[in-house]
Amino acid sequence: MKKLKIFIVLILIFAFAFVNNVEAHSVELDPDDVITLPSYISNLIGGNIYISSTITDYDLYYQFIKIDDNLFNQIKNVSDAGEKELEKLNEEISKLEEEFKVELENLENVINEKEEIYNNLKENNESSEKLQQAVDEYNIAVNNYNEKLDEYNQTIQEMKTDYNNKIEELNNNINELIPMYDENNWKITESGNVLVDTSEFSGEVHFVLWAKLVCSNGSIIYDDNVYTTTGTKVEIESISISESSITLNEGESHKLSVTILPDDASNKNVNWTSDNESIAKVDNGTVMAISEGTATIIATSNDGNHKVTCKVMVKKKSVNEEEQNEDDKNEEIKVETIKLDKTEISLTKGSNIKLTATVFPENAINKSIIWTSDNETVAKVDNGTVTAISEGTAIITAKSFDGSVKATCKVTIVADNSNEPKKDSTTAQTPIPHTGYNSIFFVLITITIAFIIILKIVLKKYKDII
Repeated sequence: MKKLKIFIVLILIFAFAFVNNVEAHSVELDPDDVITLPSYISNLIGGNIYISSTITDYDLYYQFIKIDDNLFNQIKNVSDAGEKELEKLNEEISKLEEEFKVELENLENVINEKEEIYNNLKENNESSEKLQQAVDEYNIAVNNYNEKLDEYNQTIQEMKTDYNNKIEELNNNINELIPMYDENNWKITESGNVLVDTSEFSGEVHFVLWAKLVCSNGSIIYDDNVYTTTGTKVEIESISISESSITLNEGESHKLSVTILPDDASNKNVNWTSDNESIAKVDNGTVMAISEGTATIIATSNDGNHKVTCKVMVKKKSVNEEEQNEDDKNEEIKVETIKLDKTEISLTKGSNIKLTATVFPENAINKSIIWTSDNETVAKVDNGTVTAISEGTAIITAKSFDGSVKATCKVTIVADNSNEPKKDSTTAQTPIPHTGYNSIFFVLITITIAFIIILKIVLKKYKDII
């Protein structure tokens, strides 16, 4: 009887095992459960895909497919409705199990009672008729138990079939909603870690994670899941321009700038355009007056949600007849070459340097230079003066007024180490006295003269004594 009970429990466990394995898919997903997808994906460290130790030689790929709120809600509604139906089936299975459990326990007790009656009759040496009657009643009890067990197994099998059909129906319904992977967008992961770039969006975002396992034997296994995470992108709240209107003469240029709030906005890039480039052009905020008239310069945030404008009025130059004739004479003389005094410099953060541009030929009509930086977060330039903003590399460009000729200087900004201790390069040195042959000769002469004088004195005294 214990074996019968164990068999019942195993059937129940097998039936309930389907509850937590419902997944939406467009292809057959991981039939052998060798792929374990992340339970959640963090906006900082992503998540990890784990592969069963039974697979040792493989390549693992993944890709994210963003889905909008509407599609996510559709998938969720279908999934929730299917889960409710599956939960209802589980409740019915649980209720049925309890009912059968009670009935089978009662039938088992009857079997035990009939067995005990038979053993007592046998011990008391009752007649063969009574023993046969006890055996018949025991067999009837066992038969009743087996019939009830068969009824239970058949009912469970039918419910299990209904359950599997419901899972397949649910998967098919979700399959119609979930987008298929793009074969050209797979990314390989060596460690199993998967990252989604949360700086690209703000607020909650929903996406499908697809995993593709390519085994050494050529087989390919897929798996997928739907996730929700929070973006880290800081949206622009406002944008303002340095001047709302300016007046320029033909041939002049003027630098406009914008202020973006908040300061930590994720993308502070601005697109500059002119609504009439025959009047005024703009390049990275530098307005160039082309001809008389009015134009509007537009600065638009990279996301397109914010823009500001500056009205530009271009006036014609007032020149006398002689100047006009000279201009007519030289109108074909254009800038051919621009040379910078430096083509590569290194600055510390916060410092600046003046670049000088020389225009050739010297008699070019318009020798105006337009200065720009390709990375103003690293280095800015104003009329040739380069200011170091932060560590990194930027290219400073000196461009002719018509934009046909340019020269560049690579600027590298490094950390300011001026506060580090420095060695003292002004250590005093004690001069070494000079002693040469002239000095030695002078000493010898002096000693010789002194010796002669002393000798004369001694001889004189000796003569006086004699």
